[in-house]
Amino acid sequence: MKKINKPEIDQSEICNTFNNLKYKDIIEEKSLHYSTYFDDLKSLYDFETKKSKEDSLYREYMKKMYSQRFSNKAYPLLYKYYRIIRSSSTHCPYCNYPTHSIKQVDHYFPKALFPSLALTIENLVPICMDCNRLKFEYHSFNKSEMLIHPYYDEFVKEGFEFINCEVIEKDNIGFDFSIKKLNDWDDVIFNRVNLHFKNLELDKLYSSDFEADFSVYIEELKELYIDCDENSVKEALRRKIRSYKKSNIKPWYYAGYNAIINCSWFFNYYIKQ
Repeated sequence: MKKINKPEIDQSEICNTFNNLKYKDIIEEKSLHYSTYFDDLKSLYDFETKKSKEDSLYREYMKKMYSQRFSNKAYPLLYKYYRIIRSSSTHCPYCNYPTHSIKQVDHYFPKALFPSLALTIENLVPICMDCNRLKFEYHSFNKSEMLIHPYYDEFVKEGFEFINCEVIEKDNIGFDFSIKKLNDWDDVIFNRVNLHFKNLELDKLYSSDFEADFSVYIEELKELYIDCDENSVKEALRRKIRSYKKSNIKPWYYAGYNAIINCSWFFNYYIKQ
C-alpha cells in the first residue's frame, strides 16, 4: 500500500483527443464529482443502470473507447496518456512490493459497472498483474469496505507504523503479518486498510518475502551469537531495522525484524538451536 500522486493530465485534454467522442458531457461531468463517490457510489451506480437501459449502446461504447482506443498502441495520441498513467509509479501502489513491476492500469471503480469512469484520470491507477488479478472488479457501496485508493488515501503513507508482525513461536519459526490500528484512525480507515491487506493477499506476500530473507539472515545471526553475544545480535538487528526505515522500502521487513528483536523466545530458545 502506497500513496502516489495523480498524473497531471487534464480530463478535457483526453476527451478532446478522441475524434467525436460520444457521451463526452457525461464523462467530464462525472469526473468532476469523482471524490464524492467514496461516500455515495450507489447514486452513480443507479445513474449507470438507468442510462444503460435507456441507451443499449452506452456501456459497451465506453468500455471499447478504453480497450480499443485509449490503451491501444495503434492510437498513439491517446496511448501516450495511458503510458503516462502506467509509468506514474516505479512499482505497484496497491502492494508496494518493489519487484512487482507495473504492467497494467486498473479501474478503481470497475468500468464494467461504472462506464462513465472508464476514461476518468482519477479512476485509472497503475497496478501490477498480481494485484489486478486479485482485485478484479471488486467494489463496495459501503465506504468502510472500499479498497485503498492510491491517489486519495493519505493515511497509507504511514506503512512503517501500521504494518504489524508477530513471531510464531515454533521450532519451524513463522511470522504473522497484520494491520495495527493507529490512534488517529477511525473504524472506517482501519476496516479499509485491513480489507485491502486481506483481499489483495498482502499478508501472504509479505510473510513469504520476509521468511525468505530471514532464512538467510538467521545463519549470520547464529554465527554472531556464537562468536560474540546476544547484545551483538540485537545491535545487528537494530542496524537492519534502521536501514529499512531510512531507505523507506519494505515496511514489512521493518515490522518483522522489530518483532524478532522484541521476542524473548527468539533469544532464549530459537537462536540457540
